[in-house]
Amino acid sequence: EGVVGARTKYDDELDALTLEVQDLIGQLEAGASNKQEIFMRIQELQSTIAEIDAKMMAEEGEEEEADQLTQEEEEMQLLQQQQLLLLQKQQEDQRKEQELLRQQQEIEKQRQDVAKR
Repeated sequence: EGVVGARTKYDDELDALTLEVQDLIGQLEAGASNKQEIFMRIQELQSTIAEIDAKMMAEEGEEEEADQLTQEEEEMQLLQQQQLLLLQKQQEDQRKEQELLRQQQEIEKQRQDVAKR
């Protein structure tokens, strides 16, 4: 989505520049007398188009980098959640183990009580 945003942001400007270049080429083909001026203007327009293209590429790179960071953050959160669940399971297992140990001790105590009688 971000890449599309960078493209559409400059589309109108690029379209206008492209139309102007096409118009100037049309003037040259029609035999305009101010060829030098037209060539200079075409070069200016080409430079402007190249600058816009560079801006678009930079913005796309930044957006892709931001998307990459977001993905890494999501993966980190998922790992932290899994770690937390594992810790909770370990604690639950320890509680169960302690309860079993307590029950075994209770049974042993009852057996000793019965043996004393």
